[in-house]
Amino acid sequence: MQLTEANGHVVFQGDIGASVGIPEKSWTAKNTVTLQLGNPAGAVLYLNGKRQTYERTNPITLRCSRTICRP
Repeated sequence: MQLTEANGHVVFQGDIGASVGIPEKSWTAKNTVTLQLGNPAGAVLYLNGKRQTYERTNPITLRCSRTICRP
């Protein structure tokens, strides 16, 4: 997974999950961010408390604003 701010600054890059000792991670951002997921079907993503569902198994890049994440 990689989370990048609009200015290109990488906020986080790495794996998340029980197998790597990081069961969950959360961020707060005021501006749009880019989220790259290697296995979107294996991730649980919430945006402002609402679950986002992506059933694709191949990598996906999402642009996330304050209200929505779109491929």
